[in-house]
Amino acid sequence: MTPSQKIRCANRSLFLSLCFAAVPALLLSSCNRAEPLVTASTSATLEYQGAWGTRGDSPGQLHSPIGLAADSVGNVYLADSASGFVNKFSLSGQPRLSFQDDRLNLQPSDIAVDQGGAIYVAEARRGSVIIYYPDGRRYREMRIAPAKQFRGSLRVAVDSDGSLFIAGRKPFGIRRYSRRGRLEATWATGKIPSASALEEPAALAIGPDGFLYVSESARPVIHAFHPSGEWQRTFTVPAEGAQLAGFSFTARMLVAADPKNHALHLWSLNGKYLRREDLGAWITGPAPSPTRIALSPEGECLLLDAPAARLLRFRLRE
Repeated sequence: MTPSQKIRCANRSLFLSLCFAAVPALLLSSCNRAEPLVTASTSATLEYQGAWGTRGDSPGQLHSPIGLAADSVGNVYLADSASGFVNKFSLSGQPRLSFQDDRLNLQPSDIAVDQGGAIYVAEARRGSVIIYYPDGRRYREMRIAPAKQFRGSLRVAVDSDGSLFIAGRKPFGIRRYSRRGRLEATWATGKIPSASALEEPAALAIGPDGFLYVSESARPVIHAFHPSGEWQRTFTVPAEGAQLAGFSFTARMLVAADPKNHALHLWSLNGKYLRREDLGAWITGPAPSPTRIALSPEGECLLLDAPAARLLRFRLRE
């Protein structure tokens, strides 16, 4: 071995010994480092895909959209409280179905879709939920309670078994019906620990865990209930001034729309707050005020910006 080769070997040995000596110190410093508090993430988890929607009273147009849902194959459903139209679109906004109820002046207050594509329209003015076949033909009307009990607030959700959940203003509470319309359970939200009974539900949704989630109109919280009515947990926003409207789920997260602050709030399903995503940075002009949200099987995050009569599309990366 030449002198220059001996020098290179010695240098390499010294370098390796220093590297291995540093590993325990690095591991120790990592273990002793305090975990930071979970705050709003600075990394982008949203990717803006575009917007669509036309204001108007005709089929496929939006006047006062109030309900949003997505089915298992990626169709988007919008219910309009002013025109009475129920509209079905592709993710990109291509019209696929528009209908009004020819038996009544439909004024929807919420909408849901089951796994078979049946459409459930809540009608607070009538105290009813009207069920339609996937092609828009009426199947039946379920009379829930006198309309005066709801005073314009009637929310609906349907789970994978076809059970129907209805929520209304206090004292109506929450009720579960079988797929045949038989009342199976009813409970008041006074069961929530350390909280008064829910005065008015803002939105309902079924989580991937099978629990019923209910957001409040008066407070920025979302409650999770077992289908039997047992309270499970409450999701809260740590910062003041939030307003939670619609919400939806990925396999691992709960995502809620905040129209007041033009933002989304994200939690893990165990109730841990993850971050806030501001929407204004993605949209030119006035910031969107999302009132409803739906997540498609393709991973699209669909936001109903009701004041602007448009639907915004984002890709949500977990």
